[in-house]
Amino acid sequence: MCYVLVILASYSIGYYVKKKKEKDIKKIFLTVVSFLNIVFLGGITFCYWSDYKSNSSILEENQFLKLEKEALEEKTEKIQMSINQFEDSILNLENQLVELEKNKSSVKKEITTLKKEYKRLAAKLQNTPLFQIANFPTFDQKNHYPNGCESIALYLLLTYHGVHVTPDQIVAALKKGEAVHTENGIKYGGNPEIEFVGDPTSESGYGVFENPIIDVANKFKSGIIKATGKTLDEILEIVKSGKPVQVWASSYQRTPTKCNTWTHKASGKTITWYCNFHSLVLIGATTSKVIVSDSLTGTIVNYDKKKFEYAYDFYGRRAIYYE
Repeated sequence: MCYVLVILASYSIGYYVKKKKEKDIKKIFLTVVSFLNIVFLGGITFCYWSDYKSNSSILEENQFLKLEKEALEEKTEKIQMSINQFEDSILNLENQLVELEKNKSSVKKEITTLKKEYKRLAAKLQNTPLFQIANFPTFDQKNHYPNGCESIALYLLLTYHGVHVTPDQIVAALKKGEAVHTENGIKYGGNPEIEFVGDPTSESGYGVFENPIIDVANKFKSGIIKATGKTLDEILEIVKSGKPVQVWASSYQRTPTKCNTWTHKASGKTITWYCNFHSLVLIGATTSKVIVSDSLTGTIVNYDKKKFEYAYDFYGRRAIYYE
């Protein structure tokens, strides 16, 4: 740019000299030289100033860019450090996850083992007596007294209390009513509240309630107590105190079902009979079961308490025992 100005200035001077030929050449020369020097110096100064301004702007821009670069490098370094920390955290979490998976598998196995042990202990607890009268006798009624459960239960009760008596003696002492039969199209039979309906030694016999059994019991040992009406829990408290109790429930824990009706001829009362009727002796209990001497099995048996209670309630909560 500066050189262009100098050329333009020289061209202007040449044009001026051409127009002034008639003047003094020397004077013109001095004037031209002076003017050239001024123009040259001015041009040089202008060029230097322009270059300085240009260089100054570039230096400032370079300085700014340098600072920006340093700031970016510092920021990049911090970001990289954060990335490294984040990657370390991810790696640590992955390691923890692997460890947790191992622990999870171990805990699952432990839970499975504990569940099995819990079930085993629960089953054991269900069959572990909370209380039980020891050395209580048993008797199998099926061969000789197929429907004599009430008489055999009393026999077991008397035997436990040291009374020397036989099942035949008890059956013989028991009041018996008519077996169920039909007369002129009307069905008649005994009343279990006052007598055994039929014969305890017969397959066609029915049964008897607690009052006639109490009468027989007092013939061999006085002091029998009628506990009819008490809840099963109340009866179990009596058993817990060491006294076995004869109760009326159902055979093999079957559901009581209505199976016959007849008329008691002497009173004209209608008798309704429910099948699966049974009598047995309570001698203990677990957390969920009752322990009985059952003459239908001839053994000591554990029966489900809730089912037993249902039948006991259904048949009128009938119970007797000795102090």
